[in-house]
Amino acid sequence: MTVTVTQPPNVEEIPLNGESLRRFRPDLDALAQGVHRAAFDAPFLGGFVEGQREALIAHAEATCPYYRERPGERKPLDKAVLQTHLKALWSEAAVTDDVQVWKTSGSTGEPTRFLVDDWTVFARDIGFDLTLKLAGIDAPCEPNQVRVVRVSAAEGLGVWTRRFPLNNHARLWKFPVFDHPEASPGPVIDFLADHRPPILSGDPQSLQDLVRHWQAQGVTRYPYSLRGLISGANQLTPAVRSGLETFFGLRVTDCYGLSEVGIVASECSHGTLHCHTPLNEVEIAGPDGGILPEGELGEIGVTCLINGTFPLIRYRTGDMGRLKKSACPCGSVLPELFDFQGRKRRWLRRENGERFSPQVLLPELMALPVRQYQLVQDHPAVFFLNYRADSPLPPETFRDLETELTRQVGGPVTLTTCSHTGRLEMPGQKFQDIVCRCE
Repeated sequence: MTVTVTQPPNVEEIPLNGESLRRFRPDLDALAQGVHRAAFDAPFLGGFVEGQREALIAHAEATCPYYRERPGERKPLDKAVLQTHLKALWSEAAVTDDVQVWKTSGSTGEPTRFLVDDWTVFARDIGFDLTLKLAGIDAPCEPNQVRVVRVSAAEGLGVWTRRFPLNNHARLWKFPVFDHPEASPGPVIDFLADHRPPILSGDPQSLQDLVRHWQAQGVTRYPYSLRGLISGANQLTPAVRSGLETFFGLRVTDCYGLSEVGIVASECSHGTLHCHTPLNEVEIAGPDGGILPEGELGEIGVTCLINGTFPLIRYRTGDMGRLKKSACPCGSVLPELFDFQGRKRRWLRRENGERFSPQVLLPELMALPVRQYQLVQDHPAVFFLNYRADSPLPPETFRDLETELTRQVGGPVTLTTCSHTGRLEMPGQKFQDIVCRCE
């Protein structure tokens, strides 16, 4: 799907399948209406999701070899199954001309391939509309006006854009990380200046890079009018949120999603992270795959209700969190995802073998005067901190982090630090700021 351009700032736009959009538009409008009603009507939500789920399961067992060979089986589906059963998960009813092979960013070490068709691509944009509705972002646009720009880091030097089908005047930009010696945010900055979209969206790193570019030019506040600021793709830390909100002058709406299924949950105007249940049904599973009671910590599982070409039923995300019924002042009845603790495999080890979430280290890590860091645990008592700063830092800078590591691990630890002049990267996979090598 990616159109590669050898040298920025050349930009090439990926065309939409207009014929498919016209064919699906009545059904897409009906789905959008159902999703928006379900978000605020509890009885309707239950029936809507149950109907979607039952139809998906029946379709999967009738047309996908993987599910047909396992009728009635509801074991969680993990990334390893996707990597080894790609063809068996592909519905035989899919129209091959409309099917595209996408891949994840490779946060588990190897990108995972999955399939989408035109319907799924269009339906995923309903999740973006639901995000705006929950957050109370009202940003209508005039004909031919760009409504939203989303910025996100791309691999290599390829730069490409595409339009959001159901937001006809929206645009997605994929560009190289700004620290790349041959990369520049210039095209994005110029586009924002020319079109001044009312909504800006992106992953925290890309939004931060935009802010740094403006600040280097002496700009201390976002220079144009903005109605909505949305963050997703990577975890939004309190310090990054504060910096973005100060520069842009409005609240950040945080989202949690996956490449495989789209937006899973998003914040409402009161800061509650609501699950997009009508599109992606969420559950919390224990180590044995069983669904845990409300409020218990476990692995987040998702059933994507809008991808019949490549059904993902009880798909294990590798992320940890808790789920409960919503009693939010915003009025939404969508379940609340809380105590989100990120990837299970990122959890660190104590001396007694127990795991603990790196979230507890955020106050010390975010207080470091660095532009980027990576904490690696080689042994319960042995840590390495790679960091990138304007200049090497004295050992006492890391004393609070070492003290907290000692407290969490349950005994003395060794913390070795290493300063890097270039951007920290993990070639071939998504960068991980926390790495546990104890297992």
